[in-house]
Amino acid sequence: MKPIFKFAIVGGTGFFIYTTILYFLAEKLGIFYMFGAIIALQCSIPAQYFLNNKWTFDASTSPKSLAKYEYVCLIGTILFYVIMVLLTEIFGIYYILSSFISTLIVFLINYYNSKRYVWKINK
Repeated sequence: MKPIFKFAIVGGTGFFIYTTILYFLAEKLGIFYMFGAIIALQCSIPAQYFLNNKWTFDASTSPKSLAKYEYVCLIGTILFYVIMVLLTEIFGIYYILSSFISTLIVFLINYYNSKRYVWKINK
């Protein structure tokens, strides 16, 4: 299986973790959806790193690569936040759908940055 498809499967797992936490925080605890989104994203990152590291890129785990992955995800999180706010607050799209659309866009950027910067694959 090609790495981008593995990355997508791992991303789907991360999206499930993220969305479950976001829904719980926003709907059950009444936390503003954007604060909930930030918390939920940070909860899903470690699981995605370890799955991508072992399964997608077949690499060894190191604190340095985890830090690089966190940096890539930080950039993605900022972009995700901007897109989600625009879609939800400006265009009036339901926040879960906005989250899904934002995730698709950021997925491509995170894959490219992860492949080149975290795991240094130039193909």
